[in-house]
Amino acid sequence: MITIQSAMLITLGFLAASLLALLFAPLFWRRAVRLTTRRMKEAMPLTEAEIQADKDRLRAEHAVRVHRLESQAEQVQMAMARQKIDLSRRDSDINVLQGALERLQSELEEALNARRVLEQTVSDRLPRVEHRLGEARKLISSRDHEISELTQTADRQGRALSEAASINAQQSAEIERLGSSLTSRKRGGREGPSDQRHDSDVALRSELEALRAKTRDQSQLINRLQSQIARSGNYAMAAANSLQAPAAAVSLNGTQHDAAAPVADSAPDTEADLRSLKAKAQDQTAEIARLKAAIAVFEGTTGDEQKLSFRDSKIALKARLSGLEAQFDHQKNTLASARSELAAANERLALQAAHFTAELKRLGAGTLPASGQPRRPTAEARVSLADRVAQIRSSAPAEEPSAAKSNGALGDFSSGTEAKPARENKPETAHGESPKAVDAPPERKPRLLDRISNLAKMS
Repeated sequence: MITIQSAMLITLGFLAASLLALLFAPLFWRRAVRLTTRRMKEAMPLTEAEIQADKDRLRAEHAVRVHRLESQAEQVQMAMARQKIDLSRRDSDINVLQGALERLQSELEEALNARRVLEQTVSDRLPRVEHRLGEARKLISSRDHEISELTQTADRQGRALSEAASINAQQSAEIERLGSSLTSRKRGGREGPSDQRHDSDVALRSELEALRAKTRDQSQLINRLQSQIARSGNYAMAAANSLQAPAAAVSLNGTQHDAAAPVADSAPDTEADLRSLKAKAQDQTAEIARLKAAIAVFEGTTGDEQKLSFRDSKIALKARLSGLEAQFDHQKNTLASARSELAAANERLALQAAHFTAELKRLGAGTLPASGQPRRPTAEARVSLADRVAQIRSSAPAEEPSAAKSNGALGDFSSGTEAKPARENKPETAHGESPKAVDAPPERKPRLLDRISNLAKMS
């Protein structure tokens, strides 16, 4: 608790401090005035030189300030010039951009118009394209059916070729039999001509029966090949006609037509084989007639005439054996070429089936271009199958005179068996030359691949 004594002591201390402050205050004031006066004297010029120096200092400071301001003004002017240049460049850029903007706006309007026209065109053509797509799918399904039919036809032709191979085997057996008969006849000629008449009669009759059986087999084979060729020709004509159908508007038409054309070309080859088989059958018929005449002549001869006829018959058997061997080689080559062509046709059918399957998948996926222009059908530039068959049939009668000439040569040979002993050298020379004529290689037919490449070049 503060007492009066404490308050009095505090008041006494405050008063003492105030007294001391009043005592020392004038001293501090005088010192402050003295220092301020000295500082002012030092700052203000008092002599003329100091005043002149101060003026010079002020002039120098003013000149420096003016120079600084002038440099700043020049910099500002240069900045203004640069800004003006930038403004002019920006004005030119703005003008260029405005022109580009106007051009882009016009192009945008044109693009919008073209888009509207394209959308309208697509909306108009889409039903037609869908209709064409449906027709293409139907066409591909029909092509698959035709491929299966052509495959079956190729299988049937392969079976026919195997049957022809069996017939060739029979002919080779016939050649071996004739060789053994010729050997036995030579042996019989060395032993003695006692039963030559009986052996010749038996050999000629057995040969006649074998040739009759062979003729029947080949006639059956010819009929079977004719039916197969007619069926394959109908299939090829149907394929050629369907390629010219309304589906030609689809862009796949040219590829499918090029793939189906080589299959139709196999019909003329089979027709040529059929023609050669017919010629062989005619030759064998003439051979049978000649053998019948030889048997009749042999039965009507006696004594020395039998010896001469036996000698001539051996020469005839040698010539005929050589001719049959050449014919067997030719038929073997024909069978090999036919098998190779059949294998090539089967391979083409497999490739065509794979191509049609891929096209069907592509069409099903919807990758067919809507604006694609259909190819023009190339069937007009090709020769139709009917024209080729007509040309082959027209060329068939031209080959008949050659067959007649060969039959006439056989007739001359059979008549030569009745000649005198003085004319034996001439028939031997003629018979010696006949195997060479038979052994002459036949004219080679153009391969199926070459014909296909030629047709592709023509198209």
